[in-house]
Amino acid sequence: MATYITDEELFQYDLLKTLDSTSNTGGTLFLHDGKVYKLFFNDFSKQITYLKSIPRHPHVLPILEELIPEWESDFKSGYCTEYKENAKTFFESFNDHLSYLEKEKYIKQIFSAIQFLHQYFVIGDIHGDNFFIHEGNAYVYDLEYARKLNDKKRAIKCKYMVSPLERFYATPNTDLIKTYMECYSFLLEKDLSYFIQFMGYKKFASILLNTPLPKEMHQFLRLSLQILKERKCIEDLYHPESFISEEILNAKKELKKTLERL
Repeated sequence: MATYITDEELFQYDLLKTLDSTSNTGGTLFLHDGKVYKLFFNDFSKQITYLKSIPRHPHVLPILEELIPEWESDFKSGYCTEYKENAKTFFESFNDHLSYLEKEKYIKQIFSAIQFLHQYFVIGDIHGDNFFIHEGNAYVYDLEYARKLNDKKRAIKCKYMVSPLERFYATPNTDLIKTYMECYSFLLEKDLSYFIQFMGYKKFASILLNTPLPKEMHQFLRLSLQILKERKCIEDLYHPESFISEEILNAKKELKKTLERL
């Protein structure tokens, strides 16, 4: 059930953050009574209603209430969720120099959450600030761009970070590829998306494969890089049912086994 909220109420709350007004998700974050109130200048009400309806997962930050702003407000939609005090995003944790075992644990939790969410929708907008750590657990949040798997009318374009010019419709595959990249950034404590966007895939692969990491993680990296390597696999993200080589399918199976062992 949605909750009506006025600007007068909101402006009595603590201001947490102003979101980029030039983006589709421009708006404001407020804090009140242990909850974060996220209000948007665009109408995400359908997505929010759907997101609130899915079952809960221990590593997905749930929507507690859908918010309906007053009709004359600049805000068009919103929701509130639990406030995790002192939480840090994957990017913010770079300077904490967590141990490999801690990072391994958090990465496994994130993949568990992504795989769960893919039962219901495509996420579409994934970056390191979508994943955060709080009191020994990792969480996925900020899912406003999500769409139902069969929703062809609302196909989301996502920037696939192989070159700055290529854009693809988001699919579960593009979600996973971007999740791999953000998890590698977390492991290496460097924002690899910069290299991928401006220097291309080969530089990305070179950095990964020449970085000292435990043997098991190098196997994980090599298998996932093999999935990304063939141009045909990237093109098939437009049409997931179309042909993908046997080599790529085998690599995906091996990668899944490796993830299960992490």
